[in-house]
Amino acid sequence: MTMIESPEHPHSTAPKPTRGLAITALVLGICAFLSGLVPVLGAVLGIAAIIFGIIALKRRQPKGLGLTGLILGALGAIASVSAAILLMGFWNNLVGELESTEFSESTEVVEFGEVGEIDEVQAGDQDGWVVEEVEPPADGGVIPWHALATGDSPISDRAGTAEDPHQLGTRAVSAEWEIVVNSINPDAEDELLAIAPENPPAPDGYRYVLVHVTVNNISGESASPAKLRFYYDLPKQMVKAGLPPLVVPEPSLMDPNRGVTGDFSGYIALRTKDVDGLAFVVQHRSFPERQYFAQD
Repeated sequence: MTMIESPEHPHSTAPKPTRGLAITALVLGICAFLSGLVPVLGAVLGIAAIIFGIIALKRRQPKGLGLTGLILGALGAIASVSAAILLMGFWNNLVGELESTEFSESTEVVEFGEVGEIDEVQAGDQDGWVVEEVEPPADGGVIPWHALATGDSPISDRAGTAEDPHQLGTRAVSAEWEIVVNSINPDAEDELLAIAPENPPAPDGYRYVLVHVTVNNISGESASPAKLRFYYDLPKQMVKAGLPPLVVPEPSLMDPNRGVTGDFSGYIALRTKDVDGLAFVVQHRSFPERQYFAQD
């Protein structure tokens, strides 16, 4: 007798398609997408989602789940890597401000020389300052500092590194600025208090440094010399210029509201620990490296 199989009770059923890998890819993709702005974490989860998504698609698991997980994982990984790059750039800039440098025994500072009386700088239009050209005094006196021009100084033949600094009175040139360090007074309390009496005497263990610099803005647009970052190199320490409560005498290169076109000369003042320093340092994005200035 032939047995008739009941449709309600079949002997076998078709296996249900597996979907574990696709679900895993989707979950990982969602997590990667949500943590995309977290460096490393979003990238790790995103890569895992991509791998599981590819495997799920190859094994013909639900395409919608696997493909969605793969796409979300890729977006999360890209966002995480971008966040990591931005964070590294910010950190490198911060370290560039705070990092210490080794003391170089190959350089010295020059004593502060005598200068003539500083006349008032003539104002140009509201976008900048223009320096009046002044002929050398007939009696052989000193030309006022604001009349100095970087073009009067020879271009430096030094590398401008801590080991091979630019000599005082020579010109360092970038695409945006020309810089000439005219003089450095490493023990300038008397001089600084005479021209900027608002400053208190240096506290015990500290001293004042006064630097005079001529800059030439050759970028074609008015810009503040304060965009140049000025430092003084001490053993294992870079001291930034103009930190409060220091009052920098006029004309000051530390005024962020002063736009400069062409040549401009002014003061830079620092308060440092009472230890021997080596060089004056200028930093700007238009120079490939920090520029060191010191006497031979």
